[in-house]
Amino acid sequence: MESRSPISLLVSIVAMSCVWPAVRVSSAATVSNEHGKKLIRWAAELTQKTTAEEIPEKIGAWQDAGLDGLCLTLHSHANGSSREALLSPESIMFFRWWMKPRTRAEFAPEIAALKRVRWGRIENNFVLTAAVAYDGRPPDYVFNEGDWKTILGNARLLAGIAKEIGFKGMVFDTEQYGWAAKGRWSQPWSYAAYAAGTPDPLPFDKVAAKVRQRGKQWMRAMLTVYPDMTVLVAPGLYEVAWEGSMAAGGLAKSDYGLFPAFIDGMLLGMNDRARLVGLSERTYMMSRYCDMAAERDKAKQQALVVSTVPELAIRRTSFAAGLWTDAAYGTTGSFSNKEAGLNQRDPVRHEHAVANALAVSDGYAWLYGEASYWLQWGEASSPFNDGFTQRYVEPPALIKEYWRATVKGHEAHDLDWEPMPKHDPNNYDQFDAQSAAHNRDYWAAKEKDGYSVAAQFPQDWKFLFDVEMLGRFRSYGVLDTWYDKTWLSIDCSKCWQSQGIKANGYAFYGARVELPAGLDLIHNDVFLAFGGYGSGSVNIYVNGAWVAYIPNNAMPDVTKYLKPGQVNSVVLGFMDTTGPQGLAGNVKLLLRGKP
Repeated sequence: MESRSPISLLVSIVAMSCVWPAVRVSSAATVSNEHGKKLIRWAAELTQKTTAEEIPEKIGAWQDAGLDGLCLTLHSHANGSSREALLSPESIMFFRWWMKPRTRAEFAPEIAALKRVRWGRIENNFVLTAAVAYDGRPPDYVFNEGDWKTILGNARLLAGIAKEIGFKGMVFDTEQYGWAAKGRWSQPWSYAAYAAGTPDPLPFDKVAAKVRQRGKQWMRAMLTVYPDMTVLVAPGLYEVAWEGSMAAGGLAKSDYGLFPAFIDGMLLGMNDRARLVGLSERTYMMSRYCDMAAERDKAKQQALVVSTVPELAIRRTSFAAGLWTDAAYGTTGSFSNKEAGLNQRDPVRHEHAVANALAVSDGYAWLYGEASYWLQWGEASSPFNDGFTQRYVEPPALIKEYWRATVKGHEAHDLDWEPMPKHDPNNYDQFDAQSAAHNRDYWAAKEKDGYSVAAQFPQDWKFLFDVEMLGRFRSYGVLDTWYDKTWLSIDCSKCWQSQGIKANGYAFYGARVELPAGLDLIHNDVFLAFGGYGSGSVNIYVNGAWVAYIPNNAMPDVTKYLKPGQVNSVVLGFMDTTGPQGLAGNVKLLLRGKP
């Protein structure tokens, strides 16, 4: 490996970990919010834990949170007006939007409460609805005219309420969950699910054409009531179907295969006053401008390929970067309201992430949350307590720091900002020596246990120090680029701190090995084995598929992921908070006969 100083190597890693350098700007470039871009909050505390009657009291305190708008759920009073009744699944509009016809009278108390609010800076607000039923019979939005009549009626009602209370429009949650309702339309964007549940299914093109018609009708129904409304769509627009469109079988086999047709229909039904915004989830874990800009540019390029009306897709859609605010450090950790180091972003990183999300977005950026409850707190000290009191309770000091960072994120920031990894100046020569001894003993013991070597990975692996810490949340696109020439080479026999990377954080290793064509995977099991690696656990990916998140010295069975007679790839994601990390021994595929 080429000898380089620790500082120069780390600087190179930081620079090269942005794989789209063309979108970067000069170090002098800054951005202010001079174009009036807005930051909205979509989170469980607003959509599932708060009723409209509680909003007026709380909105004053929320003026300090740095938000320009909220995503709220309407609650039906048809089943009662107690807090328990309003927060039940039967009353939350988000969960039951398409299940039965709704009337304005059900929401009259909600409408009155929201009209009383002095919104202040929080004036870009949206009501929420979803395309997925969570229980019962899912509606057939394609062929059943009765179901479709209900959907259109509810759409007009929602648009009318949004206009009446002065909201900008609606958020349309299109994410489909297989664990929810059952039936051929429980995944409304999946042609494969429709075809599997239909004795004589129509061809994909005919179903897609009908879905496109429905999208056009749906949009026009809302715009007849609210002509200049904005529709925010999550989790994005055409990019959610992109991978499926490129895979074998194309959109017909993709979980979101019908979704581009619905978006195309919405565009065909739009006027020039309405707006269609894709709320991207692909920027959830990002903090740097260059990474977010790459996702924005890819989304726009993918729209040109997947859409059947690409000129409308470019002219009438816009991009909104999303930040997952309560993402934790690691794949199994939990967000902390007391220790910022346990979170994906500390307040400083969050501040820059907000600034960069606003800079890269066309008009709106958004903050997502599940369990941190940045805005609402109950009497209990746990941030995950669902037993909220109705009255506003002051949040912890760290949450207030995040609020101040959100406010500052609206100000001018350097788009070339880079997050700094934690420096690790320690000497790990003794660890490396112990690892070398362990490596020898480990393979000797495996031979005695009856294992044979199916393949051995090379001594030098490709390496990427993940300054953005995207690997904390699975791979986030790294699997597609690990063989890129910008990745460094690193010796697998020593921890990365001993090779000039004097930092703690997250890093990826990648390597390839060719397997013999005659490898018998019917009568044998193949295990991925490590001669040693540093503290902590590792995420394992084989040929692009996630295999396991394992503790040290585990040996996962990877038989079903392997391809005999071909070059096979392995990517390892290491997370290090302290101490030596990375590979510290050889990596092999061990073979043993099935029991």
